[in-house]
Amino acid sequence: MTQRTRSSVRPWSRRPDDPAVVDELRIIAERRSPLGADARPGAVRPVVRDLAASDRGPVEDFATRCSDETLRRRFHSPVAHLRADRVSALLLGDACGTRAAVAGVVAEVDGVVVGVGTLHRNVVGDGELAVMVEDAWHGTGVGSRLTSALFRFAGRRGIHHIVADVLAEPRFLVESLQRHHLDASIAFDGPVATIRMPVVAA
Repeated sequence: MTQRTRSSVRPWSRRPDDPAVVDELRIIAERRSPLGADARPGAVRPVVRDLAASDRGPVEDFATRCSDETLRRRFHSPVAHLRADRVSALLLGDACGTRAAVAGVVAEVDGVVVGVGTLHRNVVGDGELAVMVEDAWHGTGVGSRLTSALFRFAGRRGIHHIVADVLAEPRFLVESLQRHHLDASIAFDGPVATIRMPVVAA
């Protein structure tokens, strides 16, 4: 295993802006604006709510609609060869179960799940964050809203830090999280970046 290199960073402090990343972040910001969302035919603002046991089926359907690339980014390896129920089980862990330190949230439109986020407490007490959004809803703010909901849960449960493992490329995933969490630290292990973000108590 490659040795992790750790550094406490603030956005844009490590290297000059990458024009491609800046442009992609600008496009995402425009899509997240109310006008950008309303411009989509039939667009509706998704409802973010707690995950329920009855969501297992809808989450399985959600997984089948996500592209191979979206699945790869979520799991850091190809999983498209797995059955949909297995993929949905990996997405949820036991977030539909009874573990008190686990939270799950979904974003839905007219009862259809378009995004899933989970938070598990790891062995050192940090919350481990994972979010996946259906391709058609990328860049609309769904991922940010799921993440915010899980941060609120963490604050209520006394979790002081959240960690998220994301692929280091595309870079905008890492830099977007850093922009929203100025005190985040980051460690790289091969192609994976681990971002550790402080939680403000609720």
